[in-house]
Formats: sequence, C-alpha cells, structure tokens
Amino acid sequence: TLNVAPTVNGALAIGAGAALATNTNALTLRGNFTNLGTFTAGSSNITITGTVAQNIAGFTTTGTVFMTKTAGTATLTGSLNAANLTINGAGGTLNLGAGLTHTITGTWTRTNGTLNGGSSTLNLGGTVAGAGGTFTANTGTVRYNGAGNQTVAGLTYYNLSTSTGGVKTLGAAAVIGRNLTIGVGTTLDVSATNYA
Repeated sequence: TLNVAPTVNGALAIGAGAALATNTNALTLRGNFTNLGTFTAGSSNITITGTVAQNIAGFTTTGTVFMTKTAGTATLTGSLNAANLTINGAGGTLNLGAGLTHTITGTWTRTNGTLNGGSSTLNLGGTVAGAGGTFTANTGTVRYNGAGNQTVAGLTYYNLSTSTGGVKTLGAAAVIGRNLTIGVGTTLDVSATNYA
C-alpha cells in the first residue's frame, strides 16, 4: 500500500499474486506499467508522463488520468476506466490501443498533445472540455453514452455513436470517416446553427 505519491521513473510491474493499492495517493508513471496481479487505484489521480515509449496496463480509478508526455507514445494494453481524462502533453501521445473499451464517466479535457483512438472504443459519459491538442481517430469508435444530454465535440471521427439516452448536440461541424450510429432512445441534433 502506497503511503506517499511516488513517481516511478522506470517500469512498474505488479507480479502474479501480488497486489498494489494507492490508498488515494497519486501515482506518476514515466515507464512501462505491467499488471499480472491486482491494482487498486481507488480515487487516485494517475499521471502518464515522460518522453519514452510506454506500454500501460489497464486500470480503474475514480480519479483523473493525466497524459503529460512531452514526447513519445504511451499505448494502453488494457481497458482504462476513469472519472476524467486530461490530455495535456505538448509533443506526447496517448494511444488507446487495439480492440479495447475505455470508459470516461466525467470530463475529457483537451489541452495539448495527441489522443490516438487506435482501434478501440472510447465511451464518454460526460463532457468534452477545451479544444487544444489533436484527436487522431485511427479506426476507433467514440461513443457518447451519457444518460442525459451531451455536446458532441466537433472532431474528425472514424466511427461515432450515441447510446443510453438524451439529446446529443453537435458543438461544431463533425467529420465521420466510416459509421454514424444513433442509438435507441437518443437524438442527434445538429443544433440551431445547423452544423454540417
């Protein structure tokens, strides 16, 4: 159990049968993260940073995940579940990996850096804040799945879908490279300004 908020400059590996709990302490990862045991992040903020290529195992936190890399790409190798996701790393990239499903229940904040969709699904249950940085859709899917009304960011998507309920309103013109799916019980509204 962590009693401080450490920065791991190299690799963090949780071995088979072992368990690591953050005990609400923040954790900063500058290298690879491998989990063959149990990782309990609770409400801790997790920061992915540095300049080297990283592979990051999936995890769940009710805190915020920050990507502050200034160079290199961090690639998720497992599903990420978090309250908030903040992309704020000028020159760095967070890649959502291959065939995974990630869920952000709160706010995706776009400040700087790149979020690459890989071939994964990103479920967004809350809001999208900011307009900085770059979103590279790759072959991934972004699903606005909040129970209530949501604003759809004006981005270039590969697949875009809505689900669960509510009115999903375009915040700006959007480009969809492949499929648009309007889920049962949801409405897609181009808004009073008639965004393309």
